Amino acid sequence: MCQVNLLPWRQRRRQRRAKAAAAILALEMLLALCFTAGLWLHGRDEQSALAARLAQLRQQQRHAQQQRREHRQRVEQCERLQGILDRYRRIKQVNQQYYRFFQQLPAQLAPGLWLTSLSLRNGTLLAEGCSRDMAAIAETNSRLQRHSLLDAARWREITRLENGLLRFSLQASWTGEKIKHGDF
Repeated sequence: MCQVNLLPWRQRRRQRRAKAAAAILALEMLLALCFTAGLWLHGRDEQSALAARLAQLRQQQRHAQQQRREHRQRVEQCERLQGILDRYRRIKQVNQQYYRFFQQLPAQLAPGLWLTSLSLRNGTLLAEGCSRDMAAIAETNSRLQRHSLLDAARWREITRLENGLLRFSLQASWTGEKIKHGDF
């Protein structure tokens, strides 16, 4: 029988297998390195793009906040101006009531009666005047009590002067709108 030494053949086969395994391992390591480098490069590019987008969004946010502040200031200014306009309208309405009343007042006074003082304060009309006749004072009182803007007209004082004239003082509540202190 012939004897063949298989040891060198086995050793070469083992060496080939080891080289192939080393080559596969090196290839796998190279692929892993390439994949990792690709991910890192992609992440770096994406990070710079995200940083740029974040900067853009922050700029938009600052711009939106500035616009919101300006809008809020405009709304507050508008509300302030609307309040002023409303106050002026109320004052105008009250002044129109005063004007109508003072236009109608001469017709409310009886003949032979004249006013020396007239004031309207804190919702109270104070009128002072003189008359030759008590009937004229009573007629004026009756007319003023029927007036739509006056309520509870009453005489505070009636005195006879030395010259024979009657001096009177009348007080009535003003039912029309009043100008409030804050309206000025």
